[in-house]
Amino acid sequence: MEIVYLSGAYKNAGDFLIEKRAVELLEYAIPGVNITRILRSDIAGKIGEINERDAVVIGGGPIYQENLDGYMPLQAYIDKVKRPTMIMGGGWYGPDGGASTVFRYRFEELTKRFLQKIYESGFGFSCRDIHTVNVLRNAGFKDSVMTGCPAWYDLEFAGKADLRDGDGPIRKIVVSDPAKLCNLEGALGVVRYLRDRYPRAEMTVVFHRGITNDKYTSGKSGNMLFRYAGLFEDLGAKVLDISYSADGFRVYDDCDLHVGFRVHAHIYNLSRRNRTILIEEDGRGAGVNETLGLPSIRAYDDRVLVKNVYLRKIHTRMPYYANRHIADELGSYLDLLEATGCQYLKNAFALQNIYFDRMTDFVRQLGQG
Repeated sequence: MEIVYLSGAYKNAGDFLIEKRAVELLEYAIPGVNITRILRSDIAGKIGEINERDAVVIGGGPIYQENLDGYMPLQAYIDKVKRPTMIMGGGWYGPDGGASTVFRYRFEELTKRFLQKIYESGFGFSCRDIHTVNVLRNAGFKDSVMTGCPAWYDLEFAGKADLRDGDGPIRKIVVSDPAKLCNLEGALGVVRYLRDRYPRAEMTVVFHRGITNDKYTSGKSGNMLFRYAGLFEDLGAKVLDISYSADGFRVYDDCDLHVGFRVHAHIYNLSRRNRTILIEEDGRGAGVNETLGLPSIRAYDDRVLVKNVYLRKIHTRMPYYANRHIADELGSYLDLLEATGCQYLKNAFALQNIYFDRMTDFVRQLGQG
């Protein structure tokens, strides 16, 4: 079978992880499949190549966001792509996981037409979390199923529900960086707390989307990231840039504890059965944790949430937007894991195993046509 995989991996390491894991799942579920990778930004110029294949797959990412215009060439896809399309573990994009946010979610007209075209391929929609399922069903796409994101699944650990290295001492800690610059100060507080709690542990701070300026990172942002990287080093942490590839995720393979803001760092560590705590920056993190039954720590102060998208762009840059109690909540969470032998994480691993079976069943539809 010949499949085109439409990739959204440009710089962020998490997007490369989605692609890697999606390809592995396709090869696992459909023996002998041949996969061609095309960037989503290149779709309009490669319609002929796409239509020569048997099917198209889009893996993970916020493909179910309210307005996809600019994210993909929607009109060209609607008018010119003739092959059936499957979305694997796509997600919504909301500022928080509240019911009012989920059930007021509305797709722009062109985005809904694009999704309707894909829905008519007959596979249904595969969703990375329960909020995405609710968003889609509320929009009329009733055949939407919870499968998790492709990045949830490391085939080496599928079926396992225990911690990779048991409930041993914390010797290596990896902290993932925030996606939002306004949370960098909070990340410093996390490193300070962990340094005090585990003074002998090796600590690394990982930047998933890089530290320096390039075509994807503006000068102001790059300069701020570079400055904070130095502040992390002043606290005794190593700093690692893992952008432009999935290879850098290997830093997490032998860590005893991940704490951080990157959803895909959390997902990767869950897939490897490591201890991991996510500090949620928006509804994506909330969706993962709620779906897997994990406690929530928010990076933001939920007393001052702003629903209007334009006001929120200003509001989230204000210092009072941040949750000032992250270290306190983190301490309580770590105490809870220690007191229960990490049972919360083991429960999450067991749920991942259930959703792994759902994902593979969903993907196998491609080979049954």
